[in-house]
Formats: sequence, structure tokens, C-alpha cells
Amino acid sequence: MIFDSAFTIGKTHRVCEDFAIHNDRMAVLSDGCSSAHHTDIGSRILCSSAMKYNGTSDIKNIIHHSNMIANNLGYPQDILSATLISIERILKDSVKIDIFGDGVVVFVDSDGTHRFISIEFDNEMPNYPLYQLSDEMLSQYKTKNISRTIQGEIPEYATLNEHENHISIVSNVKNSITCFSDGANSFTNADNKEMQFELTDFKNRNDGFAKRRLNKFSKGIVSRGITHYDDLSMISVLSNEVSL
Repeated sequence: MIFDSAFTIGKTHRVCEDFAIHNDRMAVLSDGCSSAHHTDIGSRILCSSAMKYNGTSDIKNIIHHSNMIANNLGYPQDILSATLISIERILKDSVKIDIFGDGVVVFVDSDGTHRFISIEFDNEMPNYPLYQLSDEMLSQYKTKNISRTIQGEIPEYATLNEHENHISIVSNVKNSITCFSDGANSFTNADNKEMQFELTDFKNRNDGFAKRRLNKFSKGIVSRGITHYDDLSMISVLSNEVSL
């Protein structure tokens, strides 16, 4: 498997509040809340903490560690108002995806078929990992009765589990799997799924494949009058056994 990550600023933003990072066994992205201050820093802290803990399974330690870093830097805990999504290798040909908050997952089969999953929350109020910093914060969020919805088609080779505070997916990697922040649903003058399809059409499957695809895509949509108003981040994993 080959992992990669990429992110870019949205049309309406002055600072990119998304961040994504990867190594040779996992990738992580975080999407900072636009209504909170300095979440561009918070998203970076969350991703770095997830890498330190080798994944997002231990989310409480990740958020406590992130809060400690924020405090040491002189920032309030609100900078951690951000989603967290990870793809982690668990076997030779399979991965575990953890989604804390909203986002999009695109599965590409061996034959090139695309399957799309979108996770959304009422009033665009995701259940951020930050709320697990204390029982009080989590309880306050739950009193708002925010509903989480999952739209799309899960492949037959993947298993999706809904947990109270996040979603997990265990899946084989047939061709590729890509997770996006909700910026992948913010395109103007274009269909979101069509844009997600283009973003996961990886022609060059060498290291840096996601960055190259996002860079080329971003340049190409300008001449087509297409923009994405929200920041956009993506983490991807490719199967070594597919040659297109």
C-alpha cells in the first residue's frame, strides 16, 4: 500500500484550516471549524497527536495530548474544534478508517467503479473529538440532539460500524480509498460527486500521487469556472496490485 495526503485552501477562506499528513502506514486529516479562532493551528496539533499515537483508536489520549500542546502554546482549547479522520493499515491488503466528525469516503474498485459515502450532521455541527475532553463537554453537545446521517453505498468488501461518537470502517483496498474533509461537498458550478470522482482518478500511482492529483485538479477547474468555497483536504491509500 502507498499512503499520501494533500490539502488546499477554499475560495472564501483567508487561512487554510484543513491539514493532512501521512507516513508509510497511515494518513490523517483534520478540518478546523471556521467559526472558532486559530483552528488552522488546532487541526495541525490534532493530526500530529494522532501520528504520535499511531492512529485514532486512543482518541481520548489524543485529545488530552492535543489540549496539553495547545495550553503550552498559550491557546484555549477551542482551537481544537476540528474533525479528525484517519486511514490506518491493519493487514497486508486492508485498512481501518476512523471518522470523528463529517467527511466523505470514496472507494474505487479494481474495475474503476466508484462508491461514495458522505457523513453529515444537522446544522453543520459535527461531533468533534474535542467534546471527549470531558464528560461535561460531551453532555453539552448531546443536549443539542444533533443527528448524524450517512449517505451512499458501502462496498461489499467493507464493513461500516456506527459508534456513539464516531464511525469506523474496515475495508480491503481493491484500488484506492480516499477520505475527504467536507470541503469535497462545497463545489460551485459543478456536481460534488463528479469532482470527487476526478480527484480520485489517480493516473500516476507513485509517491506523492494525491498531491499531484489535487494540484492538477485545482489548476484545471479554474478554466471551467469551478471553485470550492471551503478548504479541502484528502488522505488516500493505493493498492500495490492495481496497474491502470
